[in-house]
Amino acid sequence: MGFGPKWPGWMWSCLSSAKFSVLVNGVPAGFFPSTKGLRQGDPLSLYLFVLGMEVLDVLIRRAVEGGFLSGCNIRGGRRSPVNISHLFFVDDTIVFCEANKEHLTHLSWILF
Repeated sequence: MGFGPKWPGWMWSCLSSAKFSVLVNGVPAGFFPSTKGLRQGDPLSLYLFVLGMEVLDVLIRRAVEGGFLSGCNIRGGRRSPVNISHLFFVDDTIVFCEANKEHLTHLSWILF
């Protein structure tokens, strides 16, 4: 199917190379590496979230174009129907697809 972007090396470096220092009696006690990567509130986390949502948008669009997901047709008056496959709002996501095993399998591959 061709889904699955590769992470650029610089991005992985940002996620895995964070180091912290602790002050003991007001004096830095050396650095230690992070084991969990980026933390909430880190200025870089907003940009990584937006990049992730852009990738998810492209993957869902490609799946709909390839017939792997169907979306939902909305009709309004005399206008031609509009196909909506997903909606993003802040940190919420709604994905529209048929409730069958094949479409849900494709959706789970995309989310994986």
